[in-house]
This record gives sequence, structure tokens and C-alpha cells, in this order.
Amino acid sequence: FSHCATIHCKKQSKTKKPSKKEKPKYETFGKNCIAKNDVKGSNYQGNNFKTQRSHKCLKWDGNKIKQIPTSATYPKNVKEIRDLDGTAEHNYCRNPDGSAYPWCYVDPKVLKLGKKNWDYCKPIKSCGKNVEVRSDDDGGASAVFNSVNAGTVGVTLSGFVLSGTSASNYTLTLPNVTGTITQKTLQINNSLAANKSYDGNRDAIVISGTVSGFIASEIVSADGIGQFANANPGFDKAVAVSYLLKDGANGGLAANYVLSDEVLFADIEGRTKERADSTAPMVEKQAEMIETDIMIERTEKLEMIEEVEFKTLQDNKEAAPYVETIGDWTILTCETTGAQQGMCSAK
Repeated sequence: FSHCATIHCKKQSKTKKPSKKEKPKYETFGKNCIAKNDVKGSNYQGNNFKTQRSHKCLKWDGNKIKQIPTSATYPKNVKEIRDLDGTAEHNYCRNPDGSAYPWCYVDPKVLKLGKKNWDYCKPIKSCGKNVEVRSDDDGGASAVFNSVNAGTVGVTLSGFVLSGTSASNYTLTLPNVTGTITQKTLQINNSLAANKSYDGNRDAIVISGTVSGFIASEIVSADGIGQFANANPGFDKAVAVSYLLKDGANGGLAANYVLSDEVLFADIEGRTKERADSTAPMVEKQAEMIETDIMIERTEKLEMIEEVEFKTLQDNKEAAPYVETIGDWTILTCETTGAQQGMCSAK
């Protein structure tokens, strides 16, 4: 006999089926842009670390952020960032809680918005085809207001074109745009508030000064309206002045300009107690002079009475007193009977 040739069999190892690599839900997972189908940037993993106000983000799991008040969801947010990035020891913008946009924590002392300790990040570019809006080759993009007057005004855009490798696949529709033209501030000099006598009201007469600061040759007029703080008499009283602008020459429209209020000073003159007392001696002197004139006039009239020839009624001792009028001033009464016969009195 002879030995047969044998083959030693190797132990067969179990082969593992190759695992199918799972495709990320978002095509831009880990890139420095936000996918079109990731509107909120929940899976953004780029390296933007500046807020929309250009403040620097704090490290998510850094010591500094632990020293400021944080939201109740802070621990959960940090865990979600670790799951996404593998670490939270960075200060890149993220959106772990489904907010409207990627954000980060900021020192409230830097942010200066009260107790707020976070802010949204700067705009992050969108990942996709290369299409951009730019000025045409001649640099002729422009935006022109539809009116020159102050207010909210429509704006006409022109000269914008699409460029890039896929530009031919798109059309560009320009939006309706509005802008604000603010009123121009004017200056006024040498206005005056007029003094007045006390009349019980606060109104003040204002003489408007010279207005300047117009555009080109435009002119508008300004009427001053003044009010004292109160109606009481006094000197150098404050007068609050506002100005009413009116359309003027050379196309000047009041609505395009503004004139600031100001404070002027004027007097309200009144009869004070001191002034009344100072005139009392003069009044008394005038009264004395008038009384003296009356006495002189009466004396002259009485002298006229003495020259009158008394009349008596004969054969009638019971007759009534005789009355005679001298001029338009004196009434003369004479007794014609009794013990007083012949006696006269004047009124």
C-alpha cells in the first residue's frame, strides 16, 4: 500500500458583507455652505464664527461661555453639536435647536442688547450651481429714485445681468424696490419773540428770522408759533417756538424740509403792587387840585348871589318862598314871610 496524497484544508473564514455606505441626508454635510434643501442650516458644518453684527462667537463648550447666563437648553445644544461635529470645543456657527438660522453665543457685554447672550450669524452662502447676479460688462447697474421729493419713493433698477456657467438656464426678474428720501434740515437765525402786556393767555408773537440751507434756488417760508410757559407777568420768560413751513418760490416744497423748534425769551408786562403804590401820591394830589377848583367855583357863585336884589311879595304874607335860578348851577330860595323874611339860601 502506499499513502495517498492529502490536501490540508485551511479554515474558511466567514466573509462579511460590505456595508453600504449611508449617504448623508444633506449633500453639503461638512462643507462651508448651506444646502438648498437645508433651509435652516441645521446641518451646517462650516467655519463661520462671526455674527450678523460682526461679533466673535464664543466656544460652545469653552470656559467663558460657562461664566455667563445661558438658556435652559444649553447642555442639550452642546450635546447635539458634539454628535454633529465630534466636539464642541469650537466657536463655529451652528443651529442645534432648529432655529431660523445658524447662531452662536456672544458675551452680553459685547452684544449690548440687554441680557441677550446669542445672535444669528452672518449670511452663509448657499451651495449649488454657479449663478450670480452682477452688473453688466460696462458697469452700468443703477438704482434711480422715481421722485426727488421726500418720503417713501419707488426705485427703478437697471443694468443687472446673470453670469456663470449655468446663467443661460435662468432668467432674472428685478424686484420692486422702494427707498426713503429724508427731509432736509434748515437753519434759522435772529428770530424774535415780542414783549406784550398781560392779557391772561400764553400766546406769543414771533417774528421769524432768516432761513437758510435750501437746495439750489428753492425757497420756503417759515411762520413762527410761540407759547409762554404760563400767562403770568414776568421778565425774560421762555417762549417755546415751533415753525410752520409753507411752499415758496422756485419749486420749494415745505414737505421736503424741516425746521427744528427753538426757545426764545420775552417779557409779559403787568401792573405790579409796587407800581400801584408809587402812583398813589400823584392820585391824591390830583384829587386835591380838583377839590380846590370846585371850592373856587362855588365861592364865585355865592358872590353872584349876594348881588341879587331880593324880591318880596306885597299884600300876601302867606306866599310861598320865592325861588330863582341863576345860570344852570345855583338855585336861590328866599323866604317871603315870617321871621326869616328876606333871608335867602343857595344850593
